[in-house]
Amino acid sequence: MKRARSESIDVRGMRQHVLTWGSPQAPKVFLLHGWMDVAASFQFMVDALAHEWFVIAPDLRGFGRSEWQPQVADRLQKTNPRLHRDKAEFLAAHWAETLADGSARLTSDPRHKLPFPTVYRMEEIYAVWRRITAPTLWVAALQSDIPKWLERHPEGEAGADGLDVVRRRIKHVPSATLVTIADAGHMLHHDQPVRVAAAIEQFLTA
Repeated sequence: MKRARSESIDVRGMRQHVLTWGSPQAPKVFLLHGWMDVAASFQFMVDALAHEWFVIAPDLRGFGRSEWQPQVADRLQKTNPRLHRDKAEFLAAHWAETLADGSARLTSDPRHKLPFPTVYRMEEIYAVWRRITAPTLWVAALQSDIPKWLERHPEGEAGADGLDVVRRRIKHVPSATLVTIADAGHMLHHDQPVRVAAAIEQFLTA
């Protein structure tokens, strides 16, 4: 197992925990985890990388060892004294963001009342994707349940094999390449770390 180095840095007044692997002189690769995940979940994939890289993976705000939103959690507990601190911190991490001046801004949206809450719309996402100028690799797991989620999502599309949803969406990303990983679910870097690492390295070294 490749050794990970742990450090904390200050980002807009909040403690951000970061894991790094490899030499700082090697080409940099940034890995960003998703919701309810942590940087350490990339360990297996990092172990499978064949080339020398300086891998940088932060625990995103409110996850792992990165700091929560203390002032929002305080307010939640003041409003509801019965709310335990751990629950207040969990809610604060997903309801607000810390601004450059140290204040907090709520990021909630009336759409939280939907079965699948989101604070953005697909057309807004597509508008951002269409402005991407860098070559992009989209790695999709063939056994992921996400296509089923998309089928039920108010803004999703139904699909025969699930990948037609991905194919329609990836058309909005210029210079995008789609690679599929068999025998893997949504957490494909856990299920098939060797295959995922190989796909990424082939893309980065092409």
